[in-house]
Amino acid sequence: MARFIPYYRRTIQYLVEGKNQTHELYKEFILEHIAKREISLREKTEGDVDVCFKEAEVRHRSEGEERPHDAIDAYLIDANRRDRKGDEPTNSRELASDTQVHHVLADLFGAGLDTTMATLRWFLLMLAVNPRAQDLVQEELDNLLGAPGHEKRLVTLEDAIHLPYTEAAIAEAQRIRPVVPLGIPHGALKDTSLGGYRIPKGTMLIALQWVLHNGEVPWGKDAEKIFDPTRFIDSDGNFSSRQKEHFMPFQTGRRVCVGEDLAHMFLFLFGVSIFHEFRLSLPPGADADDILEGDSGITLTPKHHTLIFKRRFIH
Repeated sequence: MARFIPYYRRTIQYLVEGKNQTHELYKEFILEHIAKREISLREKTEGDVDVCFKEAEVRHRSEGEERPHDAIDAYLIDANRRDRKGDEPTNSRELASDTQVHHVLADLFGAGLDTTMATLRWFLLMLAVNPRAQDLVQEELDNLLGAPGHEKRLVTLEDAIHLPYTEAAIAEAQRIRPVVPLGIPHGALKDTSLGGYRIPKGTMLIALQWVLHNGEVPWGKDAEKIFDPTRFIDSDGNFSSRQKEHFMPFQTGRRVCVGEDLAHMFLFLFGVSIFHEFRLSLPPGADADDILEGDSGITLTPKHHTLIFKRRFIH
């Protein structure tokens, strides 16, 4: 994209530099978990990090191939499998290098925490500034899980099929504020063409999620401003992603987010639990429009704000 649209070269450079900086931060967190050494943050050096990762890699490589105990085990086993099959990359040394393993762990940490928490924050905020939608979510939850003044129970994943409007509200929050608005870089596996443009093998490809999720087609005018969960409710009142080709919060293709199911479970269980227990609102005088603009970097997060949690049940 930077080659064909030079105006965005600095933006792409900013995102790449930001990724490198966050990976360095994640490296510190991962080091603390892997090393379990008493090295203060001030005393840590790049050498300490490399030694710890090397020790962890040697340990994992020596503990057998067929029974993975964690992410590193599974990754190294898959690297060896690819090497035996001749899949690209062409050898396991390239796929399972120290640097590559580190980046995979950093991606797991960042993608599993940052994006999911940002989505949950958007979901809470969207319902706080759209009280009618919050009313409908809580009415649905009360009918299934128990209303204030009556016996209630905790939500389970099996309840999702009975909570179509709540599921639709989560999907609408993901649509209206995609936490990775530029999408995740993909790469062309072979020479191809699209719309008359030649795309050589190895070209970086970026699907702009903001455009997919907020375009006038099919979402309608002012889609980036109007929060409407009924976009995801079909004529029978069921939750349905009717515009699948325009709604890809977890990307698509061979690099679809591997944590999609886990992220959805997190959003559903935490979101439902919060809204069943509390009524959320912005404090008086808060500028909702400013907060909803968000702060955009690699991820799009709400601007710093305060939410009021008012308990709905008296214990």
